[in-house]
Amino acid sequence: MIDLELQTPLSEREVRSLKVGDRISISGTVYSMRDQATLRLLRMLRKDEEPPVDISGSVVFHAGPAVDLARNEIISIGPTTSARMNSITPELIRRLGIRAVLGKGGMDNAVLKQLTETGCIYASAIGGCSTLYTRSVTELKRIVWGEMGPEAIYELEVERFAPLVVTMDSSGNSLHDEIERNVEGVLSSMNAPGD
Repeated sequence: MIDLELQTPLSEREVRSLKVGDRISISGTVYSMRDQATLRLLRMLRKDEEPPVDISGSVVFHAGPAVDLARNEIISIGPTTSARMNSITPELIRRLGIRAVLGKGGMDNAVLKQLTETGCIYASAIGGCSTLYTRSVTELKRIVWGEMGPEAIYELEVERFAPLVVTMDSSGNSLHDEIERNVEGVLSSMNAPGD
């Protein structure tokens, strides 16, 4: 069940209204990118070079799709582990005004701080649901730096891209932190000496 259907480009106001636990779908433009594309993009921005894509107000999906280049279509797309991008994501969000990051597994407190400062969310995509995500892609609009293969930037048009759950919001809440605290509490109680 979807609570909220969002359309890109996302505004800061609507993103700041989203809270941890909201189930969302996204329609519009989504940019699939991973480590190497993010680093290459940041190097350009640091040199004041014009980026090849305008992703301000947009959605970045941590994924490396399988693509049929002859038919210009996505064969399969699913989330990759976002924590690999912890060190480079805050700067990307700050410089480009990204409004949503999608991926798997959550991100660290440096990213959470940037989400709060700029008005952005992290939404968890579910590993194993690539068939559902692939069906939501209506068009592969463009591939930037195609020579990088799955590490390229893929500009996708999507319709009701879901399931997605907001797990880090722009109010500083993180479901990942909450789960970690709960697990630590349970483990501590299991290891406590008996009466």
